[in-house]
Amino acid sequence: YRYVQINAALAAINGYSVEAHLERSISELLPVNARTVVPILAKIFATGQALQNIEVRGETPADPGQQRYWLTSFFPVCAPDGAVLYVGAVVFDITMRKEMELSLRHSEERFRTMANVIPQLVWQENQRGEVVFYNQRWHDFVANGVPSSAFPSWQHVVHPADRNEVALRYA
Repeated sequence: YRYVQINAALAAINGYSVEAHLERSISELLPVNARTVVPILAKIFATGQALQNIEVRGETPADPGQQRYWLTSFFPVCAPDGAVLYVGAVVFDITMRKEMELSLRHSEERFRTMANVIPQLVWQENQRGEVVFYNQRWHDFVANGVPSSAFPSWQHVVHPADRNEVALRYA
């Protein structure tokens, strides 16, 4: 599992020059990442089947101590008889996307915590008017013993005579 070719962009991500990669193994250069990648390489050499969109995470000498994420597709490079000679990879750095997802998840957790501790009724609906989130107080006020699946939209909890006024007021 030695590098025989690498482009400058991936070499820079790894924190070594192109020349420093050649004829060295991933275990030598990126031991943390090798724990994930080496079994994948072994599987491709054994089966000849590509593996796509594998998420790899680890550190590199370019960013020591910094957790990075890559979306990687691996593919066999075969001889005319079908024997796997090499394994190629296409690597996309998705670290920023993963950090944004984590930030969004934390923000969502803060929102849910806040919504569940305030005394007000809180609910959210999508563009079709379907309720996609509600706090416990909204549920307790609206449900009155009725299962939540019985009121998929706000219209199910507003008296029919009041729906037009509510729709105009909050549209």
